[in-house]
Amino acid sequence: MKQYKFPYSQILFFVVMIGVGWYIWRNVDQINRFSFHFSWLYLSLSYLTTILAYLVLFTIWLYVSASFGLKAPVLIAAKAWFLSHLGKYVPGKITMLLLRVDTYQGYSKHVVVVSTFVEYFSILAANFLLILIALAFPREHLPDYFRWFAGLGLLFFLCLLWPPFLQRLIVWSFRLLKHKQMLTVPPYHRILRYICSYIVVGLLQGFTFFFCLCAYSPLDASYYLTITGIYFSVTIVGQFAVFTPSGLGVREGLLFIALSFLIPKPVVIVTTLTVRLIYITSELLLATVFFSLEKITGTRKALI
Repeated sequence: MKQYKFPYSQILFFVVMIGVGWYIWRNVDQINRFSFHFSWLYLSLSYLTTILAYLVLFTIWLYVSASFGLKAPVLIAAKAWFLSHLGKYVPGKITMLLLRVDTYQGYSKHVVVVSTFVEYFSILAANFLLILIALAFPREHLPDYFRWFAGLGLLFFLCLLWPPFLQRLIVWSFRLLKHKQMLTVPPYHRILRYICSYIVVGLLQGFTFFFCLCAYSPLDASYYLTITGIYFSVTIVGQFAVFTPSGLGVREGLLFIALSFLIPKPVVIVTTLTVRLIYITSELLLATVFFSLEKITGTRKALI
């Protein structure tokens, strides 16, 4: 007899979406009355910085994976990386990892998994560091818990990525899985270099959100760092909401609350929904492009 599993994640996701829908519905009148000053230029810049951020992310991944001996041809690596990102839209986050392992056929799945986790932890460490940098130059006063959150988060992931600890964690995980393969992690200075590189990605993603805000209402450039810090604080929380695909609903709901004291609610609501659409369409575009290029290249090689 099949054991019944309580669908708690689906219920939580349903509750979150109801909450977001209720918040938007409650502010529909404000949205209708608000005088938007739409700019195609800023919206185009928002798309451009999103594409650039993903391309830089992928470039850093090539170095991270190579440091673990995972040296796939660029187009195969690009197909694997961009297709795997589509997996984050399935609740539970594990689909993203499974897609990456599946598209890296012919390579050790354990190496793919470990390098993916190092990439993920390095990105989180960079995001926490970026929050601290942003809060060092606040445009408006922000509660102290933002700094505590960023400082403790950065310290946690710097300790987690410390090679002696990371090496023991990998060995313990392999033993748990009854696997005898040994992996040597990169030196700490190289991992710190990856973290610093991911800050560039974070700054580009901050511009994505900032330009999108400017597309609907003029905004002073001095708000950029503050908005970026808030945006990544909310994004990190959304990433840990495993019951939603890519933090869908959680990130938007928190942004509605966190930015409402800085920016008019109608602008925040429309911008957060637009940014979500920008990320989804950009990921689909890049995944399609690199998937097609890899297929075309593979077909040509087969015909030669």
